[in-house]
Amino acid sequence: MFGNKEAIRLTNKLIVVLATSFNHFLAILLIGFVGGALYSCLQGWLKPTNIPSPSDAIAVANTYIVFTTIIFVGVTVILAIAGYIFTHKLSESQEAQETRIVENLIKDVQKNEQLGIKLIQAVLTNGDVQRMLDSHILSKLEESLSMIESDEIATAEQSMNRVNALQTLSSKISRNGRPS
Repeated sequence: MFGNKEAIRLTNKLIVVLATSFNHFLAILLIGFVGGALYSCLQGWLKPTNIPSPSDAIAVANTYIVFTTIIFVGVTVILAIAGYIFTHKLSESQEAQETRIVENLIKDVQKNEQLGIKLIQAVLTNGDVQRMLDSHILSKLEESLSMIESDEIATAEQSMNRVNALQTLSSKISRNGRPS
């Protein structure tokens, strides 16, 4: 699908785009926090025009809590989506690499007899593979034996038919006056 250099180039480009987007997001958050910190410093120099009642302070606090909750939920959703997309792309890349590795292994096994033998020995150390191979060989052996048996039965029947035909011919000849 992609060459190794092409995949590296695309991965680097994706990392740059994600890093740039993340840096912009962090800059916006930093500006908001700096603004909030400066406001509390400047609040002492400003003359309030009206003094809020205690119920207004609770309403402002509730609004602040809701607002920050919405922001954090939004950031969490964005990070979850980005994580899903990144994981999906990474798994696609891994599947392509596995396919390429298997293709290269097949080519190498065709060229190198020792590698093929080592691969088969490694595969046969797996108990499940051994059981599957044993059952497959056994079924093929039984199939071959049944084919040989049916061929031999057919040959025996053919031989018996020939013997019977010869006996019939011999009896006809002996009835026509010749001694048997």
